This record gives sequence, structure tokens and C-alpha cells, in this order.
Amino acid sequence: MTDITWIQSLTALGVGPLIGAAVGFVGSGAVQRGSDARAAQRENQARVDQLEQQRLAERRAFEVSTFSRLPGLLQRNARSVAKILLFDIRTLKEHEQMASNTPANDEDFAARVDLSLAMGEVLDEGVRDNLGKALQAFARMELPPIGWEQMTPDELLAERTRQLDVHLPGVMSETSEALNSYRRSLYS
Repeated sequence: MTDITWIQSLTALGVGPLIGAAVGFVGSGAVQRGSDARAAQRENQARVDQLEQQRLAERRAFEVSTFSRLPGLLQRNARSVAKILLFDIRTLKEHEQMASNTPANDEDFAARVDLSLAMGEVLDEGVRDNLGKALQAFARMELPPIGWEQMTPDELLAERTRQLDVHLPGVMSETSEALNSYRRSLYS
């Protein structure tokens, strides 16, 4: 008989299948780890996407809430300016001079503050700038025109009437269009 060594017997008995099983086991573990890593990456991306969608939905709700308040606040401020302009026009017609003080109340001040606060909540820079310009125009119209001391009562009356009939509606129209345009984009 021939002497068979233990290495030869292992080879004859099928070390190949044992090595194959070991390689398969190690290989399947590596594949599984890669698969698990990809699954975890997909789950993380899904969570990030969900958080982004939630953040966008909250931002949209915030903007819709803000933009639903702005037209009313703008109207309140325009009425306040119109009230002052009408007071000046009536005073000029009756007394042919500007009054030293115009009617103002806490509601007018509150309307200005509310609009300023709401303007700060507007996320779109273009709309915020447009609202700022409207507030500046309102403030200028509440004051007597520049150089009013040298104007005749008829010139003052014509200027205040022009502000009431032309300038105030123009500011309102331009600002309202900017608000409505942006609001339409929120729903599209």
C-alpha cells in the first residue's frame, strides 16, 4: 500500500468544496454588507427627501398665510392715506390753507405696524422690496408736498387731488399686481 499523507487525504476527500464554501460564505457576507449599505443609503436619502418635502410644505403654508393677510393690510394703509388726503383737500377748499395737524389714530398706526411686520415675513425679496416702496410712497403722501409753503392753495389742492386720484391708486395697483403674481406662483 501506498502511504497517503493527511494532506493528500484532505485533497482526495474534497477540500475544494470546503474552500469553495468558505469563499462563498465570505463572498456572500461582503455582498450582503454592500447591499445593506445601499439599503441604508436609500433609507437616509428617503428621510432627507421627506424632510425637504415637509420643509417646503411648511414654507408654502407660511407664505400662503402671509400673502392672504397682505392685501387687507395694504388696503387698510391706503385708506389711512386717503383719509389724510381727503382731510387736506377739504381743509384747502374750506380754509384755503393746509391744516397744522391731520387726523390720525391708533388704528392707522397699528395698520402701518401690521403691514411692516407682515412685510418682514415675506420671503421673496422682489415682493418685499415692492411692499417697502409702497410704504415709502404712503409715508410721502401723508406729508405735505415738498415746497408746499411756496404753493398757492389752488396748487396744493391740485397736488393733493392728484395724489388721491392718480398716485395712490397707481401704488395700490402696482403693489397688488406684485402680490397677486407671487401668490399665483404659490399655487402653480
